[in-house]
Amino acid sequence: MISADHLSTSLPGFKHGFTQALFNLAYEGIILISGSGEILCANLIALQLFGYPSEALLPKVLTHLLVDEWGWKNSLVLNFLQKSQGVSLPITGKTSGGSIIKLQVKTQRLTEPQDLYVLLITHDVNDEEELKQLGELMEEAEILAQLGTYDLDLLTQKMRSLAGIDRIYGFSLADSPENWKRYFSLFHPADRAKATQQLRTIQEKKVIDWECRIKQTGSTQKILRSYSKVKTDDEQNPTHVVGVVQDITELRKAESCALKALWKGQEAERKRIALEIHDGYGPALVSVKLFLETIQSQLPLPLQTSLEERVQLLNDMHRNLRKLSHQLLPKSLLDFGLVVWIHRETNSFMSSFRA
Repeated sequence: MISADHLSTSLPGFKHGFTQALFNLAYEGIILISGSGEILCANLIALQLFGYPSEALLPKVLTHLLVDEWGWKNSLVLNFLQKSQGVSLPITGKTSGGSIIKLQVKTQRLTEPQDLYVLLITHDVNDEEELKQLGELMEEAEILAQLGTYDLDLLTQKMRSLAGIDRIYGFSLADSPENWKRYFSLFHPADRAKATQQLRTIQEKKVIDWECRIKQTGSTQKILRSYSKVKTDDEQNPTHVVGVVQDITELRKAESCALKALWKGQEAERKRIALEIHDGYGPALVSVKLFLETIQSQLPLPLQTSLEERVQLLNDMHRNLRKLSHQLLPKSLLDFGLVVWIHRETNSFMSSFRA
């Protein structure tokens, strides 16, 4: 990799000039070229751009890195280097494997201690093929994440949206104003007031973060999460709303299923504990109480009084255990189901007033 120390050793007096050029023009790849067009050295990023594993394998002539579509000659290269000083120009390069790459280059000429060019190179981000690939990757990512992005112009009421958001709503919001009416009609009746309130926050320049339900064909619906931000002009007047919408219907379904599974697990555990208390500990306490009552008459009077107190404690414990078992899982609920249990409990409650 090129370094100022290396250059200062091979080219005395050049260290300061190269360092200044390096920091004034911060591009990706850097190639140092002599006044005659010969490549002197290159940094690691430049080697990666052209696909060379080391500087030793890099061609010594610049024309070997360029596609010969313009009839490159050494004199034309020097002319190009002179014209690209301080100006970013496009070129077509070729890698060590023969692949074609679109590049942007910019040069700075150094005349001390000798005539040299610092060539700064970066990928051409305006390359249509690369932009197309990036767009395809973005669309694929939106499909996987169930996302849609949009940019709403508040002045013209026109929306620029990617295919993702059109797929979520089932039609393009950018087609016509009529689709805006259709958009608001999609909201679940219980969420329409919320939608109106969220639109009012645009004037307050707040971040919009909310969930809503939209109607689909038949009785189905989608649950959407929207996150938007208001952009303003120099006078802080709202001009655009940019945001992202995500279809979280499946996520909410998964959460609901997980919650139901939790409830079922808790219900099964309550049933197990209630039955264990009712059918296990309850009869055991009754047996102990009956045994103590049997031997009570055979004891002296002072011990009978003391034992009677212990029996009463067992009665209280047994009653509390039955109450706990009933609270965990009422027997009538287990025997007859929820509806019958509620009906029986209501009748019992009302009869206490009639009495």
